[in-house]
Amino acid sequence: MGHREELMAAARRCLEKRGYARTTSRHLATEAGAPLGTINYHYGSKEALLNAALMESIREWGDRMHAQGGSGPASEPADGGGVTERLERMWSGVLDSVRTDRPMLVATFEAFAQAEHSEEVRRQIADEFERARPEMAALLHGTGPAGPEATPGPEEAPGPEATPGPEAAEATDANEATGNAEGSGEAEDPGATGAGGGSETGISEAATARAVGSVHMALVAGLTQQWLVDPERAPSAAELAHGLRVVARSLEAERDTSGTPALRPAPDRLPT
Repeated sequence: MGHREELMAAARRCLEKRGYARTTSRHLATEAGAPLGTINYHYGSKEALLNAALMESIREWGDRMHAQGGSGPASEPADGGGVTERLERMWSGVLDSVRTDRPMLVATFEAFAQAEHSEEVRRQIADEFERARPEMAALLHGTGPAGPEATPGPEEAPGPEATPGPEAAEATDANEATGNAEGSGEAEDPGATGAGGGSETGISEAATARAVGSVHMALVAGLTQQWLVDPERAPSAAELAHGLRVVARSLEAERDTSGTPALRPAPDRLPT
Protein backbone atom coordinates (compact mmCIF):
# COMPACT_ATOMS: atom_id res chain seq x y z
CA MET A 1 0.00 0.00 0.00
CA GLY A 2 1.42 3.37 -1.03
CA HIS A 3 1.28 6.63 0.86
CA ARG A 4 -1.89 7.74 -0.94
CA GLU A 5 -3.83 4.65 0.12
CA GLU A 6 -2.33 4.75 3.63
CA LEU A 7 -3.45 8.36 4.03
CA MET A 8 -6.97 7.51 2.91
CA ALA A 9 -7.24 4.64 5.40
CA ALA A 10 -5.75 6.83 8.12
CA ALA A 11 -8.22 9.63 7.39
CA ARG A 12 -11.15 7.26 7.78
CA ARG A 13 -9.81 6.03 11.11
CA CYS A 14 -9.22 9.60 12.30
CA LEU A 15 -12.77 10.59 11.38
CA GLU A 16 -14.06 7.76 13.57
CA LYS A 17 -11.68 8.48 16.47
CA ARG A 18 -11.54 12.28 16.53
CA GLY A 19 -14.18 13.57 14.17
CA TYR A 20 -13.76 16.03 11.33
CA ALA A 21 -13.05 19.28 13.17
CA ARG A 22 -10.51 17.83 15.64
CA THR A 23 -8.35 15.95 13.14
CA THR A 24 -5.10 17.74 12.28
CA SER A 25 -2.58 17.15 9.51
CA ARG A 26 -0.17 15.73 12.06
CA HIS A 27 -2.81 13.27 13.27
CA LEU A 28 -3.28 12.07 9.70
CA ALA A 29 0.43 11.70 8.98
CA THR A 30 1.09 9.89 12.25
CA GLU A 31 -1.86 7.53 11.77
CA ALA A 32 -0.67 6.73 8.24
CA GLY A 33 3.00 6.44 9.17
CA ALA A 34 3.76 8.83 6.32
CA PRO A 35 5.68 12.13 6.04
CA LEU A 36 3.57 15.24 6.71
CA GLY A 37 4.24 16.60 3.23
CA THR A 38 2.60 13.62 1.53
CA ILE A 39 -0.84 14.99 2.42
CA ASN A 40 -0.45 18.03 0.17
CA TYR A 41 1.44 16.02 -2.43
CA HIS A 42 -1.31 13.43 -2.88
CA TYR A 43 -4.47 15.36 -1.95
CA GLY A 44 -3.66 19.07 -2.04
CA SER A 45 -4.80 19.82 1.50
CA LYS A 46 -5.90 18.24 4.76
CA GLU A 47 -9.48 19.24 4.02
CA ALA A 48 -9.41 17.57 0.60
CA LEU A 49 -8.13 14.34 2.15
CA LEU A 50 -10.75 14.36 4.92
CA ASN A 51 -13.49 15.15 2.42
CA ALA A 52 -12.38 12.32 0.12
CA ALA A 53 -12.35 9.90 3.07
CA LEU A 54 -15.73 11.12 4.27
CA MET A 55 -17.32 10.89 0.82
CA GLU A 56 -15.96 7.36 0.41
CA SER A 57 -17.46 6.37 3.76
CA ILE A 58 -20.78 7.99 2.89
CA ARG A 59 -20.96 6.20 -0.48
CA GLU A 60 -20.33 2.86 1.20
CA TRP A 61 -22.96 3.72 3.81
CA GLY A 62 -25.43 4.66 1.08
CA ASP A 63 -24.80 1.40 -0.76
CA ARG A 64 -25.60 -0.51 2.41
CA MET A 65 -28.80 1.47 2.93
CA HIS A 66 -29.95 0.79 -0.64
CA ALA A 67 -29.16 -2.91 -0.24
CA GLN A 68 -31.10 -2.88 3.03
CA GLY A 69 -34.13 -1.63 1.13
CA GLY A 70 -33.80 -4.41 -1.43
CA SER A 71 -34.45 -1.92 -4.20
CA GLY A 72 -32.68 -0.63 -7.24
CA PRO A 73 -32.47 -1.30 -10.96
CA ALA A 74 -31.04 -4.79 -10.47
CA SER A 75 -33.87 -5.98 -8.20
CA GLU A 76 -37.01 -7.63 -9.45
CA PRO A 77 -40.26 -6.36 -7.88
CA ALA A 78 -40.77 -9.68 -6.08
CA ASP A 79 -37.39 -9.27 -4.39
CA GLY A 80 -37.79 -5.61 -3.50
CA GLY A 81 -41.42 -5.74 -2.34
CA GLY A 82 -43.82 -2.81 -2.54
CA VAL A 83 -42.72 0.79 -2.31
CA THR A 84 -43.70 1.15 1.36
CA GLU A 85 -41.95 -2.09 2.28
CA ARG A 86 -38.77 -1.16 0.46
CA LEU A 87 -38.61 2.34 1.95
CA GLU A 88 -39.37 1.18 5.48
CA ARG A 89 -36.57 -1.38 5.19
CA MET A 90 -34.17 1.30 4.04
CA TRP A 91 -35.23 3.73 6.79
CA SER A 92 -34.91 0.96 9.38
CA GLY A 93 -31.39 0.42 8.09
CA VAL A 94 -30.68 4.12 8.57
CA LEU A 95 -31.86 3.88 12.18
CA ASP A 96 -29.69 0.83 12.84
CA SER A 97 -26.71 2.64 11.34
CA VAL A 98 -27.02 5.45 13.90
CA ARG A 99 -25.75 2.91 16.40
CA THR A 100 -23.20 1.12 14.22
CA ASP A 101 -21.89 4.09 12.20
CA ARG A 102 -22.43 6.94 14.65
CA PRO A 103 -18.86 8.39 14.43
CA MET A 104 -19.05 8.60 10.64
CA LEU A 105 -22.49 10.23 10.73
CA VAL A 106 -21.38 12.78 13.34
CA ALA A 107 -18.31 13.56 11.23
CA THR A 108 -20.62 14.20 8.28
CA PHE A 109 -22.49 16.93 10.15
CA GLU A 110 -19.20 18.41 11.36
CA ALA A 111 -18.15 18.69 7.73
CA PHE A 112 -21.35 20.60 6.95
CA ALA A 113 -20.37 23.19 9.56
CA GLN A 114 -16.89 23.51 8.05
CA ALA A 115 -18.47 24.19 4.65
CA GLU A 116 -19.62 27.57 5.93
CA HIS A 117 -15.99 28.68 6.21
CA SER A 118 -14.32 26.74 3.41
CA GLU A 119 -15.27 27.06 -0.24
CA GLU A 120 -13.38 23.85 -1.01
CA VAL A 121 -15.36 21.88 1.55
CA ARG A 122 -18.64 23.44 0.42
CA ARG A 123 -17.98 22.65 -3.23
CA GLN A 124 -17.04 19.02 -2.60
CA ILE A 125 -20.10 18.38 -0.46
CA ALA A 126 -22.37 20.22 -2.91
CA ASP A 127 -21.02 18.18 -5.83
CA GLU A 128 -21.63 14.97 -3.88
CA PHE A 129 -25.21 16.03 -3.19
CA GLU A 130 -25.80 16.72 -6.86
CA ARG A 131 -24.38 13.33 -7.84
CA ALA A 132 -26.47 11.51 -5.24
CA ARG A 133 -29.89 13.01 -6.10
CA PRO A 134 -30.58 11.17 -9.38
CA GLU A 135 -28.73 8.11 -8.10
CA MET A 136 -31.09 7.75 -5.14
CA ALA A 137 -34.12 8.19 -7.40
CA ALA A 138 -32.84 5.51 -9.76
CA LEU A 139 -31.98 3.05 -6.99
CA LEU A 140 -35.22 3.45 -5.07
CA HIS A 141 -37.73 4.05 -7.85
CA GLY A 142 -36.02 3.44 -11.19
CA THR A 143 -36.73 7.12 -11.90
CA GLY A 144 -34.65 8.70 -14.63
CA PRO A 145 -34.05 8.72 -18.38
CA ALA A 146 -32.32 5.34 -18.30
CA GLY A 147 -34.23 3.76 -15.42
CA PRO A 148 -35.93 0.36 -15.81
CA GLU A 149 -39.28 1.90 -14.92
CA ALA A 150 -39.21 4.43 -17.75
CA THR A 151 -42.41 6.34 -18.25
CA PRO A 152 -44.69 4.57 -20.78
CA GLY A 153 -45.85 6.42 -23.84
CA PRO A 154 -49.55 7.13 -24.37
CA GLU A 155 -49.96 3.88 -26.28
CA GLU A 156 -48.53 1.94 -23.31
CA ALA A 157 -50.65 3.52 -20.58
CA PRO A 158 -52.66 0.89 -18.66
CA GLY A 159 -56.33 0.68 -19.56
CA PRO A 160 -59.37 0.74 -17.28
CA GLU A 161 -59.15 -3.01 -16.80
CA ALA A 162 -55.99 -2.45 -14.77
CA THR A 163 -57.71 -0.23 -12.20
CA PRO A 164 -57.02 -1.70 -8.73
CA GLY A 165 -59.76 -2.71 -6.35
CA PRO A 166 -59.98 -1.95 -2.63
CA GLU A 167 -57.39 -4.59 -1.87
CA ALA A 168 -54.78 -2.44 -3.62
CA ALA A 169 -55.43 0.61 -1.44
CA GLU A 170 -52.26 0.14 0.58
CA ALA A 171 -50.09 -0.03 -2.51
CA THR A 172 -51.83 3.05 -3.89
CA ASP A 173 -51.16 4.92 -0.65
CA ALA A 174 -47.50 4.05 -0.88
CA ASN A 175 -47.27 5.24 -4.45
CA GLU A 176 -49.00 8.50 -3.55
CA ALA A 177 -46.56 9.00 -0.71
CA THR A 178 -43.46 8.48 -2.78
CA GLY A 179 -44.57 10.02 -6.06
CA ASN A 180 -44.18 6.73 -7.91
CA ALA A 181 -46.81 5.89 -10.50
CA GLU A 182 -45.75 2.23 -10.56
CA GLY A 183 -48.57 -0.13 -9.70
CA SER A 184 -51.28 2.53 -9.63
CA GLY A 185 -53.14 0.88 -12.49
CA GLU A 186 -54.14 4.23 -13.96
CA ALA A 187 -52.77 6.33 -16.79
CA GLU A 188 -50.46 8.94 -15.36
CA ASP A 189 -52.02 12.28 -14.43
CA PRO A 190 -50.50 14.97 -16.68
CA GLY A 191 -49.85 17.06 -13.58
CA ALA A 192 -48.42 14.23 -11.51
CA THR A 193 -45.05 14.39 -9.84
CA GLY A 194 -44.40 10.66 -10.01
CA ALA A 195 -41.63 8.71 -11.64
CA GLY A 196 -41.00 9.92 -15.13
CA GLY A 197 -43.12 13.07 -14.74
CA GLY A 198 -42.35 13.34 -18.39
CA SER A 199 -43.12 15.31 -21.47
CA GLU A 200 -46.84 15.77 -20.77
CA THR A 201 -46.00 18.15 -17.90
CA GLY A 202 -43.09 19.75 -19.70
CA ILE A 203 -40.86 18.47 -16.89
CA SER A 204 -38.01 16.25 -18.02
CA GLU A 205 -37.27 12.86 -16.49
CA ALA A 206 -33.96 14.27 -15.30
CA ALA A 207 -35.78 17.02 -13.37
CA THR A 208 -38.23 14.47 -11.93
CA ALA A 209 -35.41 12.18 -10.83
CA ARG A 210 -33.66 15.14 -9.22
CA ALA A 211 -36.83 16.08 -7.32
CA VAL A 212 -37.49 12.52 -6.12
CA GLY A 213 -33.87 12.05 -5.06
CA SER A 214 -33.90 15.38 -3.22
CA VAL A 215 -36.94 14.30 -1.19
CA HIS A 216 -35.24 11.07 -0.14
CA MET A 217 -32.03 12.89 0.76
CA ALA A 218 -34.00 15.32 2.94
CA LEU A 219 -35.81 12.44 4.65
CA VAL A 220 -32.64 10.46 5.35
CA ALA A 221 -30.76 13.53 6.62
CA GLY A 222 -33.62 14.63 8.86
CA LEU A 223 -34.21 11.15 10.21
CA THR A 224 -30.50 10.74 10.97
CA GLN A 225 -30.34 14.05 12.81
CA GLN A 226 -33.35 13.22 14.96
CA TRP A 227 -31.97 9.81 15.92
CA LEU A 228 -28.51 11.18 16.70
CA VAL A 229 -29.97 13.82 19.04
CA ASP A 230 -33.08 12.16 20.52
CA PRO A 231 -33.28 8.42 19.82
CA GLU A 232 -35.94 7.87 22.50
CA ARG A 233 -38.49 10.12 20.76
CA ALA A 234 -37.35 10.08 17.12
CA PRO A 235 -39.80 8.59 14.60
CA SER A 236 -39.76 4.97 13.50
CA ALA A 237 -39.67 3.90 9.86
CA ALA A 238 -43.40 3.11 9.98
CA GLU A 239 -44.22 6.53 11.44
CA LEU A 240 -42.20 8.21 8.70
CA ALA A 241 -44.09 6.30 6.01
CA HIS A 242 -47.44 7.19 7.57
CA GLY A 243 -46.53 10.86 7.85
CA LEU A 244 -45.33 10.98 4.27
CA ARG A 245 -48.62 9.51 3.05
CA VAL A 246 -50.60 12.16 4.95
CA VAL A 247 -48.47 14.98 3.51
CA ALA A 248 -48.82 13.57 -0.02
CA ARG A 249 -52.60 13.32 0.31
CA SER A 250 -52.80 16.92 1.52
CA LEU A 251 -50.78 18.12 -1.44
CA GLU A 252 -52.93 16.16 -3.86
CA ALA A 253 -56.16 17.40 -2.28
CA GLU A 254 -55.00 21.01 -2.57
CA ARG A 255 -54.03 20.48 -6.20
CA ASP A 256 -57.38 18.87 -7.00
CA THR A 257 -59.42 21.70 -5.45
CA SER A 258 -57.32 24.60 -6.74
CA GLY A 259 -56.58 23.19 -10.17
CA THR A 260 -52.96 24.29 -9.76
CA PRO A 261 -50.46 21.94 -11.41
CA ALA A 262 -48.36 19.96 -8.95
CA LEU A 263 -45.20 21.19 -10.68
CA ARG A 264 -44.62 24.05 -13.06
CA PRO A 265 -42.90 23.07 -16.32
CA ALA A 266 -39.15 23.48 -16.60
CA PRO A 267 -36.73 21.90 -19.06
CA ASP A 268 -34.21 20.27 -16.71
CA ARG A 269 -34.63 21.91 -13.33
CA LEU A 270 -37.70 22.62 -11.26
CA PRO A 271 -38.15 26.29 -10.32
CA THR A 272 -36.75 27.37 -6.96
